[in-house]
Amino acid sequence: MQCRLFLTPAEGADPVSRERECRQLRSELLNIDVEAVDFGEARQEAGAKGDAVTLTELIVTMSASGGLLPLVMATAQEWIKRRTQSHKLTISINGSSLELETASRRDIDRLVNAFMENQDEDRNVE
Repeated sequence: MQCRLFLTPAEGADPVSRERECRQLRSELLNIDVEAVDFGEARQEAGAKGDAVTLTELIVTMSASGGLLPLVMATAQEWIKRRTQSHKLTISINGSSLELETASRRDIDRLVNAFMENQDEDRNVE
């Protein structure tokens, strides 16, 4: 099972800090025993000159049962809560997506819980 995480850094963040944020999230995800956390395609910066690209996508590979999905979601949830700038993190799993932005902890908790319930229902249908 795989999920994709797309980081949209705060407006005005420089490419170095954008990549650092993505690498920090990757490091935290690797600490929860997923099979792999690979970088997706590097993206050309809007309006950038030359070869300026930024790593903003992570592909998380878990066992087929997806038993680590709640930990992946909790890690992403805690990561976005700690951001002081207004980053956006989009998590895509099986065609469903959830966008997390810097918001109140309660709002983020509600969004993640609703998304996870939907994922559980989708797995039970299959």
